[in-house]
Amino acid sequence: MTTISALTVPDERVLHRHELLALGYTPRRITAAVRDGSLVRVRRDRYVRPGTDRAVAAAVRIGGHLTCVSALAVLDPEIFVFAHDHVHVHADRQASRLRGPGVSHKHWRKSEAGDVRLSRRRLTEPPASRHLLAVGDIVGQLVRCLPEREVIATLDSLLHRRIVDEPFLREVFRALPARYRRIAERLDARAESGTESLLRLLLVELGIPFEVQVRIAGVGRVDFVIGGFLIIECDSKAHHEGWEKQRSDRRRDMKAAARGYCTLRILAEDMFHHPEAVREALLGLMAGHPRA
Repeated sequence: MTTISALTVPDERVLHRHELLALGYTPRRITAAVRDGSLVRVRRDRYVRPGTDRAVAAAVRIGGHLTCVSALAVLDPEIFVFAHDHVHVHADRQASRLRGPGVSHKHWRKSEAGDVRLSRRRLTEPPASRHLLAVGDIVGQLVRCLPEREVIATLDSLLHRRIVDEPFLREVFRALPARYRRIAERLDARAESGTESLLRLLLVELGIPFEVQVRIAGVGRVDFVIGGFLIIECDSKAHHEGWEKQRSDRRRDMKAAARGYCTLRILAEDMFHHPEAVREALLGLMAGHPRA
């Protein structure tokens, strides 16, 4: 299985002892580097640099690789993933010397795993690096692990950023149980944010026809158009904060109004955490407008 982006061949963040020796380190210098903090020993003969992502260090210390949303967050911070409390780690089924995520001298105990969620499913291909699984296995674990709407939003992001393509995802889904395959039919690479993905799913659920990424003369490109009269824009703090941006948005809305459109701006936090409020707003608008 192959992917289409160099991002899926991650930089190696874990150094092996023999590589340090090849770079001119002596055993004594390695020990000194660990003591002074310029190297961090996470497991026997495995080292990382100071400041390495905590999840990477935990996965290697355990004796596994990052997977699911934890892997995607390391692979590319611009990939959309829901906030998550767990470090998702995969360990080989045959691995017998798993360690604790905090200190390497303690053996792995599920009761002491803390925020680590461990998977030992069979892989479809070798890991991509010492700290990450291959992207196909990362996606496969994501699909099995998270609620469907979260999976779709993240896979939309992977497609939009061209980290994977549709043929690649079809191959991934063929290796998964049939009950997951309907997810592949609900993806859309045009979604530019997780908010847009979730709103699209809500509109489909409500049976409301829509257009996405519509260009309107004199206004520009808008996220959604419904019924030829309603523009929906998905706003996040990252891209719509500050008075200058808000002023620009309001003037854009006035230009749209001059062309017969009304605009509903949906906050990302409401789409994530209060979808019922978004649902009521959409249903109210559609019920109260003669063109709906």
